[in-house]
Amino acid sequence: MSTRTTRSAFMVGSIAASATVIAARPVRAQSDVLRILTAPVGVGALPFFAREKGYFDEVGLTVDLTPVTSGAAALAAVAGGSVEIGLTNAGSVATAVLRKLPFTIIADGALFDAKRPDTLLCVAPNSPIAKAADLNGKIVAVNGLKQAVQAGAQSWMDQNGGDSKTVRFVEMPFSTMAAAIESKRIDAGNIAEPAFTVAGNRVKAIASPEGAIAPVFSVIAFACDRAWVEKNKTRAKGFKSAVERAAKWANDNNREAKAMLAGYMHISPEVAQAMTLSLYPTSLEVSHLQPLIDTMARYAFIPQRVDANTIITHF
Repeated sequence: MSTRTTRSAFMVGSIAASATVIAARPVRAQSDVLRILTAPVGVGALPFFAREKGYFDEVGLTVDLTPVTSGAAALAAVAGGSVEIGLTNAGSVATAVLRKLPFTIIADGALFDAKRPDTLLCVAPNSPIAKAADLNGKIVAVNGLKQAVQAGAQSWMDQNGGDSKTVRFVEMPFSTMAAAIESKRIDAGNIAEPAFTVAGNRVKAIASPEGAIAPVFSVIAFACDRAWVEKNKTRAKGFKSAVERAAKWANDNNREAKAMLAGYMHISPEVAQAMTLSLYPTSLEVSHLQPLIDTMARYAFIPQRVDANTIITHF
């Protein structure tokens, strides 16, 4: 998978998918293999880490990890019964639940941490843009319209003297934003890892906008059909246990985790070691899921606020 698919790419189109999946199909008969849609990038790495470290084997799970490029595809596959677990985000699951679709989150996937941000608002090195108000009336790139990155950008602007309603947000892959800034097609871009590290001194970071959502919050999570979870609690709990163990390992062994991820992301070991790796959650916390839901609801990216406690499964 190329570096074009990173960070919140899985959020793009998830809400649209939630709207078009009219009803989940009946859950298929259980197979010996637990089928998981995730992605071999930072935010989707926990199942890959858990497989490599043997944590799935230790809880008696044989897994099939299939790459997915959007939360839309993951939710649709879970709804259709072709996989048991899919990588998406809390806002998209909340939207689906509002539409009476039976999704539930069983494990968290990756956290934004303001102390080690992996997405940064960037401008040209010689740009006069230095503060939120300087972006009024400008063109700003995000990787997905009305998703987490845009929610963070708008929150940061509105909390720091800017007016996000004046901004024209455009969608493009993280990997193309530096070139778009250089050619002056956009004034600023919210660039995630590893594209930020690859860009080097071609851009200048002026803020970490997602910190305006919360200092720490969930950007991605693993969702299932509720009926499947009810029938397969041991397997679902085993998955949660394995990825949370992988999260602790990755947090404690940052360099080794980056080296492992480099091969999956098809980036050089040097870029992998230089980039900022996601903070991984060792438990599923309502307090991590709620901030994104609330912010997306505030900007009408989702229909209304949903209590995160109602969209998760407690084991």
